[in-house]
Amino acid sequence: MKSILANETAKIGQLCDCERGKNKKNSRGSRARVCGIDYGGGHRDCEVDGNSPYFVIGVDLPAPGSFWKIPLINAGQSPFQAGDPNVKKTFSSAVNIKKNLVATWVPEAYREADIIIVDINLDVLKPEIGKAKESKVDLSSFKRAIEDIGKRMNPRALLLVETTVPRAHWSISSSRLLKNAF
Repeated sequence: MKSILANETAKIGQLCDCERGKNKKNSRGSRARVCGIDYGGGHRDCEVDGNSPYFVIGVDLPAPGSFWKIPLINAGQSPFQAGDPNVKKTFSSAVNIKKNLVATWVPEAYREADIIIVDINLDVLKPEIGKAKESKVDLSSFKRAIEDIGKRMNPRALLLVETTVPRAHWSISSSRLLKNAF
């Protein structure tokens, strides 16, 4: 497992080095990362791609529910069903023509980021209709992502959190996780 992690980390590092060389106006290059390659994050990968100067690396967990998306994206195929026919073309163009979109499972990719966009789906668990006060939100994946990012991100990187986590929770608990990880 360690050699697989080392190979993937080296591959991401080489891609970022190459992108740094292409970007003449900034020695660090312009790179964005999207944490979570779910429906929202995956489409945001393509939106950020557009005609912008960003090299985008989508990062997702190496888990059965999400791991399958990574090779599809890297092959230029959208893993999402979308009503917009341009989504498939955009994924293909970003990966195969513009070569500014890749997906990975290694959190070390955050070390290379100028911008990190956290886009993680959080499901609300409702025990019974009409009893919203008894609802619970499983924040474990969000907390894990924030800790992973905090351990690895460049302190000068911009961190954008776009999620359904209540603002009060983010501003108190999760920011503490991020500070502790630094």
